[in-house]
Amino acid sequence: MIERKFVQEGIANMKIAEFLDKELDRAEYSGCEIRRTPLATRIVIRAGRPAIIIGRGGERIARLQKTLKERFGLENPQIEVKGVDNPYLDAKIVAKRIKFALERGLNYRRVVNMFLSRVMEAGAVGVEIDVSGKLTGERHRTEKYFAGYVMKCGFPAQTYVDVVQEQAVLKPGVIGIKVHIMPFMPPEMEMEKKVAKGDVEIKEEVIKKLMPKKEREEKEKVEDKEKESEEVRSVDEGAETEEKTEKKKKLNKKEKKEDKVSEGE
Repeated sequence: MIERKFVQEGIANMKIAEFLDKELDRAEYSGCEIRRTPLATRIVIRAGRPAIIIGRGGERIARLQKTLKERFGLENPQIEVKGVDNPYLDAKIVAKRIKFALERGLNYRRVVNMFLSRVMEAGAVGVEIDVSGKLTGERHRTEKYFAGYVMKCGFPAQTYVDVVQEQAVLKPGVIGIKVHIMPFMPPEMEMEKKVAKGDVEIKEEVIKKLMPKKEREEKEKVEDKEKESEEVRSVDEGAETEEKTEKKKKLNKKEKKEDKVSEGE
């Protein structure tokens, strides 16, 4: 029963988010957080243009509260609106702005390149914008635009990359817009950069412990072979030095004998 309740709440939250996304499209709706308490249901809405949500004297927000109560059966809904600090680091807002620009009839290449530069100027690590549909002719195609560095797979990509899809409705047809924004570098990669630059030193013992077992064993074998070869070299060099010293002594003796003979004559 408890699991069913959580599932039903999740479905209800998803429907509320979809409704707010359509209703607050022009306000550059970014997302919401729904918290249910015994006294009220608190809804925190994030948007690029919060003034449009509030309206004159709070008229629109009051109307929105009434609609949520009647349509979704929320008990005493309380809406709080928050503005996004940096809209160009929010993939949802960037996708909506691209959509509005395309619906106004602007060239898609010009719009995409403009937003690529603005996102990078806002301090993002990387951004990717995919545009698909009937862009310049009857045939459907997809074009991808990149700037900076964006992770595409693995846990860091799921955690640190903001991915959003939007659709622009034009006369030739619907154009899909997909925005990937990586707002900051993951902490793990920052450490890797410091190690690569030499700012942080890691002992070889720690590196060996982190290596897989097979690689560690192979590395130890290679190191043992190198040690053996170095020992052989040192022995050979020692023998060579002894031979050289003996030869020098013999040459010195010969030179002394020749000097004595020359003096006697």
